[in-house]
Amino acid sequence: MGYPVLSLRPLAREDIERVRCWRNQERIRRNMLSDAQISVAGQQAWFEALTTDPGRRHLLVELDGHPVGCLYYARIRERQAELGYYLGEERIWPGTGVLLELAALDHAFDRLELDTLFAEVLEHNPGPQRLHDLFGFERVGVREAVVVRDGEPLAALRFRYRSEDWRARRAAVLAALPRPVREAAARMEI
Repeated sequence: MGYPVLSLRPLAREDIERVRCWRNQERIRRNMLSDAQISVAGQQAWFEALTTDPGRRHLLVELDGHPVGCLYYARIRERQAELGYYLGEERIWPGTGVLLELAALDHAFDRLELDTLFAEVLEHNPGPQRLHDLFGFERVGVREAVVVRDGEPLAALRFRYRSEDWRARRAAVLAALPRPVREAAARMEI
C-alpha cells in the first residue's frame, strides 16, 4: 500500500483565500484564541504583515501535493517559538494529524534550529492535548480564562518541548507509532 507524502512549503499569496476559508470553519475557530470570522480584507492585511515579520513562519501542509492545512511558528526569538497548526480539510489520510505533529517538531528543531518550542491548547480541545502527550511534550502550566466561549471562561494548557529532548526521544516516539504513520514519516518532505 502506498502512503502519502506530507510536505511543507511557505504560505504564498495564492494560498490565503483557502487558508481564510479553513480558518473560518466553526470546528477550527472554536479551538483558536480568537473565534472571530476573518474577512477577505482582514486576511490580506494579515498576510502583508506576515511577509515582513521575521518572528513568524507560516507553512502550507500538503499531502501528495494537495493543500490540507497550516503549520505555523509565532514569536520566534532567542531560538524559541510558539507552535500552532490545524488541518483545514476533513477527508484526508487518517494518520495526517500524527504525521503533522512529527513534521512540526522536526521542522522546528532541524530547519529553524530552535532550542525550545511552546504550544498552547484550549482546555476543551483534548485531541491536541493527547497528541502532545503522546509525543512527549512537557506540560508547563495553565493560563486561566484566556478566552470566553458561550459565557464561560476557558483556560489554555501550556506545553514545552526542548530540542535535546526531541533528539533523545524521536526514535522511541516514532517506533511507538502505527506502522502506516512510520512508513509515511519516512517519506516526509519538510
